[in-house]
Amino acid sequence: MIAVLVGLALAGGLLPPQGASETATQFYMRYQSVVKNATSIDQVVALWAPALADEYTSAPPDQRVDLAGLKQMYGRVSNVKVTRERLVPGRTDDAMLDLEGTGAGEKKMTGTAHVFKQAGQWKLAAQEDWHGLPG
Repeated sequence: MIAVLVGLALAGGLLPPQGASETATQFYMRYQSVVKNATSIDQVVALWAPALADEYTSAPPDQRVDLAGLKQMYGRVSNVKVTRERLVPGRTDDAMLDLEGTGAGEKKMTGTAHVFKQAGQWKLAAQEDWHGLPG
């Protein structure tokens, strides 16, 4: 049973391949894929830092974004790629990622994402910050 669950998690992009050392950039691109293909909000929340996940789950259910809303938010910027990965000096488990993507009207967008490792797994520390994204 456990092997089946791990196999499903690997196939669904929730976990990096066994034995692989995933970079911050690889994690973030996997995260983008998980959001796009998720069938449950829990698949996305599992990749968030505990503080971010707690903030989400402690909000009243009627005030939480649902999976469709989350996908819509992430759909506002397409063709997302990481243009630079900056590790926090002296640490290999904390990184800032510079992002680039395409917004409405084919407008070039730039942004940042903060990720860090917890128990050997990368997590999204906070919601991405996109510059020039309309309200």
